[in-house]
Amino acid sequence: MQENYFNKELINKIIDLAKQFNVIKLIQFGSSLEHQLDCNDYDFACDGLNDKRFFRFGASLESLLNKQVDLIPMQPRTPFIEYIEENGRVIYDAKNFSWN
Repeated sequence: MQENYFNKELINKIIDLAKQFNVIKLIQFGSSLEHQLDCNDYDFACDGLNDKRFFRFGASLESLLNKQVDLIPMQPRTPFIEYIEENGRVIYDAKNFSWN
């Protein structure tokens, strides 16, 4: 049976990319949490980028993951962002670094 989550090597590459772009927080959410191998795209919420870097980061994620990425900003804070924070998988948090 194949693992349904990013492997540690890929997580480290995502984290390195997030650090390179000075991302504060990156959370994976949506259907790809349960079906990463056969999902149509990856959904991420990102905090700390609100200019051209936001779009460049999204494009870099797509290149790294070789799949479409839907990237949404975490600001302004909305009920949907709160839902993502409660139910998503934190990939990177500069304030509390952990990928689990």
